[in-house]
Amino acid sequence: QGVELTTYDVHATGPGHDTSAAVSISLRPRGEADAPLYPGRSVRENILEASLEAYVEGVSRLLTERGVDLTKVPAPTSAADRESDTDARDRARERLMSAYNG
Repeated sequence: QGVELTTYDVHATGPGHDTSAAVSISLRPRGEADAPLYPGRSVRENILEASLEAYVEGVSRLLTERGVDLTKVPAPTSAADRESDTDARDRARERLMSAYNG
């Protein structure tokens, strides 16, 4: 089913170009308008890293609430495989999605 991103807020933690990004998100299971919102937050120098970390935190909260044991999600392949092998990336994505949908 997936998830629906309901809010996405980005704020600078200080003045200037060298400041960090504070990202807050909330999400819920797609198609469940009455479901609770699951928050995620992160502060990083890189806005993309902060966004991804906040999103993963929100999804982890949702999965934990739904009773998915995150310790049983297989570890991703090595960094070398992820960079050079699209099949490895597809397999890693499938493992994560099967844990979510399982």
